[in-house]
Amino acid sequence: MKELFSTIKQFKTLERHNLEHIQPIVTSFSNYVNSFKKKNHKLLDFNNNTFDRDFVEFNVDVSSVETSL
Repeated sequence: MKELFSTIKQFKTLERHNLEHIQPIVTSFSNYVNSFKKKNHKLLDFNNNTFDRDFVEFNVDVSSVETSL
């Protein structure tokens, strides 16, 4: 969970620097975050592993965005 917040914070920091050609990358990242948020995970339900699977998928998506950097 901490990793998720750290990743989001890093991209928010990157967005504030307003680097050349960064907006499409930030937009792509924001789309992944919004998609993840829409899944409304119940974090206290330890019997349900959907968060874990979705988090792995999110990290794969973020990895592709990081490659774009």
